[in-house]
Amino acid sequence: MNMVRAILALTTAWCATAQVWAAPNQPPPPSPFNDAYLVEVHEQCKQGKGDYFQHLKNLQSRPKDVTLRELAPVNNPEMLSTAIAGEQALACLEFAGHKKYSCSYLVNVEADYRGHYFCQELRTTLAYAASLFGQGDEDAAFRAYLPLTLENEKVSEAQKARAKVVFADAFRKGSHQDLCAMAVKNGWVAMEECVSGMAFVPGEPARCHSIKIQDTRRPGQDPVRAAALNKGYEQGYCSAKASLLEGLRSKDPAICAASPLCSAAMKRNPAACEPLVRSANQGFCQRVALFGSPLVKKVQENMSKTAQEKAREAERLRREAQAVADFHKQRKAEERLVQQKLAAEEIKKSQEAAAKERELDEKVRKRMQEKKQKFQYREGERMEGAPPELQQAIRDIEQGKTGPQAKPLYGD
Repeated sequence: MNMVRAILALTTAWCATAQVWAAPNQPPPPSPFNDAYLVEVHEQCKQGKGDYFQHLKNLQSRPKDVTLRELAPVNNPEMLSTAIAGEQALACLEFAGHKKYSCSYLVNVEADYRGHYFCQELRTTLAYAASLFGQGDEDAAFRAYLPLTLENEKVSEAQKARAKVVFADAFRKGSHQDLCAMAVKNGWVAMEECVSGMAFVPGEPARCHSIKIQDTRRPGQDPVRAAALNKGYEQGYCSAKASLLEGLRSKDPAICAASPLCSAAMKRNPAACEPLVRSANQGFCQRVALFGSPLVKKVQENMSKTAQEKAREAERLRREAQAVADFHKQRKAEERLVQQKLAAEEIKKSQEAAAKERELDEKVRKRMQEKKQKFQYREGERMEGAPPELQQAIRDIEQGKTGPQAKPLYGD
């Protein structure tokens, strides 16, 4: 593998990804979407809380999820700038020592996607460039940087020693003439390819717009689409590296501050990477809005209908429950009325029975009184029912006359 395919590995590798993107008019896969996730992410983006890196993490764990794949900018050339910003942000954060975010977020995101490699290559470039300006161990940084720059190349120790001097001189002075001469001499790359691949070394981002991109598209790929993809990717990385070196060489803090990578190299603070993080999140949310808004609107309408149906069902159940409660309430009221009526009837019956008993008692008393009166003698009343002899004896006694001589109980 020559040096330009190594240094410009992002061109070759990214074109490999273009196999997925080859047919621009290809309809979306018929697989079902995760509506709940789409609505959730859409709402997060509306609130300014969209998290592209969390989405990548989700994609790692569920690589076949259609919604995750469609929303990820790494799978969509239209969102190339977002993919580049995400890779650069992760490289920047890992270099600056962030405890959570790193290039590992790009591992196995897609079969043909080499974002993890590109992220690592940029991270080692950043560390190496920073070390040349007093912000790190130059030897250790170069040992990590060279294998990724010369991917799959066999480099002798003598070549490594020479390369260390030449690379350092090129990065510090901003000239890639000796670097490309060394690359051509070692058979790594042709001069024209090296000049294009190392266009960032002078530290002039404007030069990156005129770099020549090698046509490495595969058969069947759309040439215009693939060319735009390659060019955008190469220019994006070239500009980022050029701004980094421009800022490191400049004595003006404002120039370095204009490059998040330069700020991170000088400060070693993850906060310096925030512009890249923000760009990645904003681009991701644009993808969410572009792709998801119509579906989200439909989902929200369905959710609204579902909510209305649930509300109607809840109201129906409430009314049924209320009807049941009213029925039981009415039944209990009727039961109380029946109980009260029965109690009243019992009281009435008891009172009537008591009255009858009193009436009977009164009749018995009267009869007794009447019977008593029949045997009681009263002056002036005719006594009936007694023998005449008894009546005469009673009159004699009342008139003071002696009664008849009592007969002795025993004879003489």
